[in-house]
Amino acid sequence: MVAVESECLDEAPPGQVVNPVGGGEGQRRPPELPGTAGSGGVVEHLITVAEAEAMQEIGRRQCCLTAADDQDVRVVLDVDGVRGGPVHRRGAARRGVRHLTTLSWLGSTVSSVGLAPMIHSTTDGAVVTIELDRIDKRNALNEEMLTGLADAFGAAVEAGARAIVVTGRGPVFSAGADLSGPVYDPGFLDKLVSTLHRIESTPVPVIAALNGSAIGGGLQLAMAADLRVMAPDAIAAIPAARLGVAVDEWTIRRLVSLVGAGQARGMLIGCDPLNADRAHTLGFANRIGDLADAQHWASTIADLAPLTLQHYKLVLNGDGARDTAPEDRVAAMVRAWQSDDMAEGRAARTEKRPPRFVGH
Repeated sequence: MVAVESECLDEAPPGQVVNPVGGGEGQRRPPELPGTAGSGGVVEHLITVAEAEAMQEIGRRQCCLTAADDQDVRVVLDVDGVRGGPVHRRGAARRGVRHLTTLSWLGSTVSSVGLAPMIHSTTDGAVVTIELDRIDKRNALNEEMLTGLADAFGAAVEAGARAIVVTGRGPVFSAGADLSGPVYDPGFLDKLVSTLHRIESTPVPVIAALNGSAIGGGLQLAMAADLRVMAPDAIAAIPAARLGVAVDEWTIRRLVSLVGAGQARGMLIGCDPLNADRAHTLGFANRIGDLADAQHWASTIADLAPLTLQHYKLVLNGDGARDTAPEDRVAAMVRAWQSDDMAEGRAARTEKRPPRFVGH
């Protein structure tokens, strides 16, 4: 167990004295902290944010902490318990902390804590599962969540994952961009594009387990994955035309390569949803199933030759989706985002009424 900042231990019973990372006075180590009963977890080290950032290894464990600055953080994470064991946390969303991740060697649990936390990562063998967790917002995407998602993919690869599953908690995979936030700002769009590229360029196979609806940006996340497993009641849709905005060239080209030109036209121009059965028939969904099915498939893929799979990913992703778009098409997308219709779509959503688009 790793304790960050001494106040974590205030309520813990006295125990052995251990040397904190970076020197200083020894701290009392309790035999077991509240909330970790049955996990066998004990505090091994007491660290500050700055020390955690510099730390490479704690015994058999690795710890990586990314913070906005070096302010103290009050966090206790159990990384020594059995798989699925509890995460004991106090005050994780405090004072400028952007993301905290504890990584164990493959075979043990990986726990991830962010501001909300919005992203959770667990590992089983060589498979890392990354979960979106904004259930109250239907896993809608904002910049913070996208940053955590990209970080989680990077951490999984760095820890030696051979396959990654990305899914959503609750009944929805992702409802897309969080329209209540600054999603109309260039910063959000840049972050979305960079996160999609991070997922697509991940050197190990990525499976999107669509536990429910994947709408707009949520569908884009699924399309950045290599494979997709859809729950029987899941749907996929890109309703950008109902909002007065437009998706980028990569999204359109990748959608065509995954579902075919006819279906893509229906989804983009007609805002038609794609159900799981149809998605499976078209090949967009490789399998119908749940998260457990996706994880089992990932575990079999993790045993395959990594260099072969990397070659396949490079070739399959070279479908032209990332070719530079002609200037006139880029201008057309920008025109939509800067239009009166975009403002009307935004206002209509706020006022809970149908939009009245006029074409400028």
